Amino acid sequence: MRILHGASESDVEERKVFSDWVLSIGDGTFGENNVVDISINIPPDLLIKTSGDPLVSIVNNTYPNLLEDMSDMEYFQNRAILAPKNTIVERINDYVLDLM
Repeated sequence: MRILHGASESDVEERKVFSDWVLSIGDGTFGENNVVDISINIPPDLLIKTSGDPLVSIVNNTYPNLLEDMSDMEYFQNRAILAPKNTIVERINDYVLDLM
């Protein structure tokens, strides 16, 4: 995963553990093989606090100062929002495009 790109040596192990965890969830290899429904505990430091629309909170957290920084290509290269379904991706894209 790109999460390891540009990491200092001290961060590599922590990022590798996180990367493996995310990939195991996406690959369906997290948890027991015979369990139909698996609950995943997400560490609190990965949660985005919201008091309103979660979509707005996710975009604001991932792309702070979007309108001011959108002309800087590196700004977008270093950020991403992962979504489980294309319908959610479309909602996020529509929201960001509306902001612009």
